[in-house]
Amino acid sequence: MFFLVAFVSAALRGQVREIFREAQTDALTGLLNRRALREVLDAQVDRMAMHGIPCVIVELEIDHFKRINDRFGHLEGDSALSRTAAILRRVCRATDALARYGGDEFVIVMPQTTIMGAQVVVERVQRAVAGDSTLRRLGLTLSAGLAAFPDRGLTSHGLLEAADRAMYRVKRRGGNNIAVA
Repeated sequence: MFFLVAFVSAALRGQVREIFREAQTDALTGLLNRRALREVLDAQVDRMAMHGIPCVIVELEIDHFKRINDRFGHLEGDSALSRTAAILRRVCRATDALARYGGDEFVIVMPQTTIMGAQVVVERVQRAVAGDSTLRRLGLTLSAGLAAFPDRGLTSHGLLEAADRAMYRVKRRGGNNIAVA
């Protein structure tokens, strides 16, 4: 009887972990989803404010993603999203939080980072995207907006808004670049 209870208990714990993981991750990319990002960012902002630690929020958006879907199909579009997520995982640090924030948008939370440090990472991501033969064939490029804590906001919402505005400045100028809030 004891072994049966232990077995059932272990199985239930595994199922609970899987449900929790699915509730926090984007099914296509395996990155954090929007809701989980908000939780991570809120906790990070609290920690940064308490300890005076700098942090940079990066919002990335695939340029002309609709055109990629229209020209190559949604399966290729999904593949482009997955490949972009894989590049983010490869290039970013283990301490950075990576999320798929929307259809073709990603967010990186970079604790203990300056704007200059974040720009270096984003440039590496852009070079890795340009060096990926599949993404290059699709014409995929990224626009990025950066916002620093505490310079551009003391709330997660304020930081995301500032990074979003900076990213859209890049988009209005043709994309494939970086802007700082």
